[in-house]
Amino acid sequence: MDKLEEEKMFEEVYKETHTKRLREMATRWNPKNDGGKWPMWIKIGSGYHGDGQSEHGIPHAHFESKDGFTGVFSLQDESPPEKYTDVNVIEGDIPSQWLKTIVLWANEKSKSYPDYTNWYVARDDWNVNR
Repeated sequence: MDKLEEEKMFEEVYKETHTKRLREMATRWNPKNDGGKWPMWIKIGSGYHGDGQSEHGIPHAHFESKDGFTGVFSLQDESPPEKYTDVNVIEGDIPSQWLKTIVLWANEKSKSYPDYTNWYVARDDWNVNR
């Protein structure tokens, strides 16, 4: 293999690896947790969103309900939302009943880190994984 072929192969491997890395998501909350208390998945993930900024620019979470609703909401605010209208949906259409569930989830103390809310833990996950 000559140097040019080696460089081309390296670029292909890097591109493939880099792309896969950007698509990884950490799923911390799912319907199996807490005896099914939260019938939804909350994933800290990647990709570009409605306002054209990437995951690395906007703290956010991917949402999917057991009944098939999906969307992405911002985690930019340091404090969890107090009411469902405070949840900033940046992609998709999350119905108000699910936004209300997100508010309850966001304000509950984390099972893994009982001194912190789920919202804080989600923001921390995003910061660690970006």
